[in-house]
Amino acid sequence: MASKRSRKVEKRQKALQRRRQQQPASKRRLLTQIPPEHADPLAMTTTGEIMQPIRLHYEVLDGEQLRATFSTLRCLDSDAPRKRWVWLYTDEAKSLPFKDKRAADNTVLGEFVFKGTQEVVLNLRSLERATQAILFFDEHIPRTVARVGEVTISNRLLSVVEASALTSLDQYFEHADVVVKDPETLVETLKGLATSLPDNRDRLTAVMHYMEDKAKQPVPAMERFPLHYYEEGIRSIEAFLAPHQVIAMQHWQGNTEYTRHNMIQDMLRAGTLPTGETETMSMTEPSVDASLTAQLCALMRSDDYTDWLQAWELIRDHIPESITTFDALDAMLELDAHDCSVNDLLYELDEELSNTGLDDLSLIAKRAELARWVYTHFPEETELNLGNFRGHEAEALWELGQREQAETLYQELIEVFPNFAWGYIWWGDYYWMSDWSYEYAPDYDRAESLYRQALTNPNLDDHGNVQDRLNDLYDEKEHPGRRERIKQTRLKYIQRQKNLE
Repeated sequence: MASKRSRKVEKRQKALQRRRQQQPASKRRLLTQIPPEHADPLAMTTTGEIMQPIRLHYEVLDGEQLRATFSTLRCLDSDAPRKRWVWLYTDEAKSLPFKDKRAADNTVLGEFVFKGTQEVVLNLRSLERATQAILFFDEHIPRTVARVGEVTISNRLLSVVEASALTSLDQYFEHADVVVKDPETLVETLKGLATSLPDNRDRLTAVMHYMEDKAKQPVPAMERFPLHYYEEGIRSIEAFLAPHQVIAMQHWQGNTEYTRHNMIQDMLRAGTLPTGETETMSMTEPSVDASLTAQLCALMRSDDYTDWLQAWELIRDHIPESITTFDALDAMLELDAHDCSVNDLLYELDEELSNTGLDDLSLIAKRAELARWVYTHFPEETELNLGNFRGHEAEALWELGQREQAETLYQELIEVFPNFAWGYIWWGDYYWMSDWSYEYAPDYDRAESLYRQALTNPNLDDHGNVQDRLNDLYDEKEHPGRRERIKQTRLKYIQRQKNLE
């Protein structure tokens, strides 16, 4: 009888196949597709991005040194009459990876404008320019001189006519009604809400309802948020900005009532963002344990493995070092109360990455990454789980052609867990049952030596399966014709895999 986990995986895989077969090819618009029914085209930048004004706020720690740094950069030009420094697509900035590299050297990427002695803002016309600017100027401006700390972002897109009439980006921001968001205040509100209720379920329900009500509120035209680039990196900034473009595009396409709640619901139904090419998404409100649990369970119940990947990334980014077992993590997030399990998630995700990776080697690499994360972050897990995921990493690396690294990992596996039979089985199998063995030649002797090494251990946890594998090996050696009959089919498959690389 199949295990509960196996039945669940099979059910989810069948549902995913049905949904892919039923999905119309042109159901969603690309984020960069201009709605044909719109009378005025969507404004784009000269470097190829959707125009969506954004302002980065820098705290100035040393104004004199900052101006000196500006003067050394050839891509910055002082515009004294307008009291700004213009960032041009030239010299040091010319290597930035914008969509359209054919833009002229005099293309203005942005403008620095000093706001008093302790703040300078960088006004830009696209989200991509903002993320590139953060990285670029972090490299060229010492953090002891200036640090990016906040962002003001427009939640609406502009038509070509509107963009043409926009003579001053700085005045665009200065004259806008900006809603300032304070995540710390929200966190304190949620904490107060949670501590006022003694029951865990009541706390979770109250917090979820509060967050849902916040997400349903109309999205302001302009918002200002703190940024945490130095603590969390550029990926967190990209994930933070992505929903703003999703919402702005929905509003541009006429869905002016579209809120963050609508976006989250679309994402959970589809397994991806409702529009666009962004791979990750982040709530623009901070999460707490209760909301994290709600997000995780919604993703874990999905039929799409990309949702499982996002669930794993959430866990990876939030798990404290003190959590060293699956059960401890389940308990911390109260996942069992919602019929969710970290154990099930990790095994099902591994299986799907392995299966889907037959046609996409990047997923095999992701499988290796997942496996290593599991056995390094849960050191007190059972020998079965640690052995399995060590083996999964080795298997993935072998399939990626990294045979030496894979063999090193298999050797470590049987040394760390000498009683774990499947460590020997998996390693031995690769010498006569893998694609490698069909492409080159089977090494029956090496496989046999590994199986026999396992059988000499009186404490081995599974002699029967090892002996069965050894008997199968002897049978194939006695009937070489069987191998030859399937060799051509395997070689065709191997060639297809090479074409994917």
